Amino acid sequence: METYEIFWTGGFDSTFRVVQLSRLPIRLQPVYCTGVASDIRKSEYYELQAIKQIMELLRKKPETKAEILPPKIVSTEKRQPVEKDPDFVYEILPHDHDVATAFRRIYISMMAPRRSQLATGRGVLNAVNVDLYIDSQYQWLAAYANSRKDPVEIGITARYVNKFMDAIGGGDAVEEIDRGCVKQYILNIEKCRSADGYTIFGNFAFSFYNAPLKPELIEEYRKMDCEDIMNLTWFCYDPIDGKPCGQCWTCVHTYRDGITNRFTPEALERYFKREKELAENK
Repeated sequence: METYEIFWTGGFDSTFRVVQLSRLPIRLQPVYCTGVASDIRKSEYYELQAIKQIMELLRKKPETKAEILPPKIVSTEKRQPVEKDPDFVYEILPHDHDVATAFRRIYISMMAPRRSQLATGRGVLNAVNVDLYIDSQYQWLAAYANSRKDPVEIGITARYVNKFMDAIGGGDAVEEIDRGCVKQYILNIEKCRSADGYTIFGNFAFSFYNAPLKPELIEEYRKMDCEDIMNLTWFCYDPIDGKPCGQCWTCVHTYRDGITNRFTPEALERYFKREKELAENK
């Protein structure tokens, strides 16, 4: 039985793909990178709890055919978790100088012409335009993927397709591969017009080329009878009292995408205040 690795955050998009893969006769290895960014998210605890709860549910579902391995928690040597959960396995993230250098060049090239779009008049991060650049997590995910024999799958939805295409220099470099019962997309090094883009994304596997929007994924969750799993996913970067804050950029996008039933009244109040602020500072 072949092992398929997939980056899993416990979020809406990556969980959807985990559910899909769980229904295939494969060995599934989830991977979660933690403690690697300079601004370690407050959400990590809640993401890992979501992963544990969702994994427990998946293993009980009669449709599950995959052998779901204990999630692998990957972190830098300097930022090892203080407490290790017996439900997970732990690994050191390899340092990759080439990835770090390539990411820095791509990040600067994407940020420089758009810097004015990324903040409001008062310097507040603009959730509307935050998707104009690639997130710092890709540097760490790429370092892990480049250390593996086979591509590591990463969830990508329609919102991220354009910035991904910017980074690799165009969509004609993407080609479909058949890995037994799983079809994936990878980059063709001969067609990729960006060497830095290939350094970052060359060892990722993508589940979609024409990536779906959130409303389409919601419908697919329902078709799979997995609304219970969908409602356990985590999305907020800056939770307040263990609940989604309503004002971080992931909360803003989540609400805009039509997932409105996951917010407390207090979070909704913060959401509408944030939207007003963003509108005033366009």
